[in-house]
Amino acid sequence: MFVLVRDGACVERLLRTLHDRCWLGGLGWLMVGAGGQLLDRSLVDRTVYAGERLVFEGTPVLRAPLVQDVALRAPQVVEGDAVDAAAACPDLTMAERARLRALRQAEAHRLAPDAAASRRTFVDQQVGRVVERAGVTESAARRIVERQCEGVLLQPSCCRSMPRTWPSPRSGMYLQTHPDLWGPPSPTRWRASNMGGARRR
Repeated sequence: MFVLVRDGACVERLLRTLHDRCWLGGLGWLMVGAGGQLLDRSLVDRTVYAGERLVFEGTPVLRAPLVQDVALRAPQVVEGDAVDAAAACPDLTMAERARLRALRQAEAHRLAPDAAASRRTFVDQQVGRVVERAGVTESAARRIVERQCEGVLLQPSCCRSMPRTWPSPRSGMYLQTHPDLWGPPSPTRWRASNMGGARRR
């Protein structure tokens, strides 16, 4: 679905607010990721606000008995004015934010046993691979994988000691072969996100 809005600068706020309102309407949920992460989902993908984002609408490759009715995929254009994002989807009130927080906390509590089990399985599966590829001890490998599950906690010195080619396809291997960069949790967290370098959060 594509919607024309008056002010493109409001799109990110609009999507994030729509996502939150989906939660309030019973259309949001948490999913357990492979590493035990709790993935926040709803009917709205709040990550597609960037204007430079590519949109792929190509015909899918299907095998029998799956088929697709091309006519049903034909776009339907509805005439109308550009949407005033602020008026159509206002920010959550304090009461709504409190309710949203309670909903997410309840769902996280419900999924906690599944998340813990998924994380244990993931860590056990990855430890051997890290030991083999990085040549570190099993305890060090386990610590590395656990840090990855937590968002990759790095010491700030990591940002000063990264190779000049960072980011690169070998950045993950660099981290795995330098376990000294994996510091204990602290108020300052550094995360390597999608091989895009370390960032503060």
